This record gives sequence, C-alpha cells and structure tokens, in this order.
Amino acid sequence: MTPTLPHPVEDVWPRHAIWRAVFSPSFIYSTIIVMAVIIVADDFQSDFELFEVTLGTVLVVWVGHVFSDTVAKGFNVHPHPPSIRRLFHHAVVDSNGVLVAAVLPLVFLLLGALGALDEYFAYWCSLGVSVIVLGVVGWMLFQRRGNSWPVRLAGAIATAALGILVVALKALVH
Repeated sequence: MTPTLPHPVEDVWPRHAIWRAVFSPSFIYSTIIVMAVIIVADDFQSDFELFEVTLGTVLVVWVGHVFSDTVAKGFNVHPHPPSIRRLFHHAVVDSNGVLVAAVLPLVFLLLGALGALDEYFAYWCSLGVSVIVLGVVGWMLFQRRGNSWPVRLAGAIATAALGILVVALKALVH
C-alpha cells in the first residue's frame, strides 16, 4: 500500500484549493516576504522596477519552496515512500500560497507602473493590502476556532500588527 500524503489534492474543488493556499504557512510567509521586498527595493525605483523585483523574488522563493519541500519529504522513512513525481506534485500544490500572496501587491504595483494609479499611492497600497490580508487571516483563524467577534478582532489586529511593524521599520530605517 502506497502511503498518502497529508492534504490529498485529487478530490479538492478549486475553491478549496484556493482556500488552502490562502490559509497556508507559505501564503503567510510570502505575504511578509513580499512586503519586505517592496520596502527594501523601493529606494529610487519606479513601480515597474518594484514589480519586476518583487515578481522575480516571489518566483525564486516559490521554486526554492517547491524544491526544498520535495527533497525534504523525500527523506521520509517509510517502507513504501511516495514517488518523487508525487512528492513534487504535492510540493507545487502546497507552495501555491507563495504565488497567491503576491497577486494583490503586484496588481497595485502594476497599476502604478501603467499610470492607472499614482506610483506613490500604488506603492503604499501594495503594502497596505498586505497588512489587510494579514488582518483577515487573523480574523479567519479565530472565526474558524469559534471565537467571539472581540477575540476575532484582537486576532486580526495582532496579525496585521506584524505587517504594520514591517512598514514601521521601513519608516525608521529610511
């Protein structure tokens, strides 16, 4: 009997795959990485250059995440380990959060680069949407656990605070 990996994807509906990508460690981690890249790379760069740097970084992080997940799970000691192809497939699915986390910030940077939004405004929107996303993740975490709205709000504020801290560090450093 071939062992099954956690979170089998064969029977998952697309909306569930998106749900799983958004509320995954890779999504949360990538949201913070995207914010950090935008903050660090913004000095004297246009929104298009920020878009390129952020997209490139996200792709590198995604490839690294898929590679490391495939290799690390390949060391699983089991009498019938899954094939490398299955490990790779699972790593790709489990790493989708890295890509999904970058979508909204990249959209704002692209809108700034195309002139649809003021570049300065688009830059801050790309950071602000990440803070909001972290807050929504916190809210949903506590909602899923059955907590009352005040606890959900506290969770949202706490998770968004990490994003605000990243933005505040930007203000202090520059």
